[in-house]
Amino acid sequence: MRKQPKITETTKDNLVKAFWSIYKEKEISKITVTEIIKKAGYNRSTFYCYFENVQAVLNYIEDTILKALNDIIYNRNEKEDFENKIFFDELVDFNKKYGEYVVFLLKKQKDSSFLLKFNKSTKDIFYKIHKKIEKNEQTNIRYVFIISALIGSFLYWNNNKESINEIDFFKLIFKLSNDTLY
Repeated sequence: MRKQPKITETTKDNLVKAFWSIYKEKEISKITVTEIIKKAGYNRSTFYCYFENVQAVLNYIEDTILKALNDIIYNRNEKEDFENKIFFDELVDFNKKYGEYVVFLLKKQKDSSFLLKFNKSTKDIFYKIHKKIEKNEQTNIRYVFIISALIGSFLYWNNNKESINEIDFFKLIFKLSNDTLY
């Protein structure tokens, strides 16, 4: 019997949502498959059809977020492509869909695995946007400075969203990042 893709995706999403609601309250080492399946309303074998273990669910969430961010970036080639309205609209949509996850993952994880994945992913983006910049140690330090400022600003803004709208926030971050480089 063939699985129906829509039902399969819904099942996976339900398992992810159940995991996330538990993860917001508990450390990952304390979460069990039993808790996830009980909350999602599935049996153990269904869980293992989609995920190898509890950590795999978190990895799936992180990878999904980073893939979505990379998808926004990698279809652009020139610096000007990163300054148009469509780009900023896509960042706003990304933030609406994943912002809560990103903020929580950046704040919560003690082992910094998401932060490390995020840094690697955004470093590739950084060099794609600024392809004319020479790759050297000074540029790497600038990148670390910019990404640290970006993360701090993103976390601050998410706690004070009424201070500036999403499009203006992303434009400001982009401008500040460019001003730091040039």
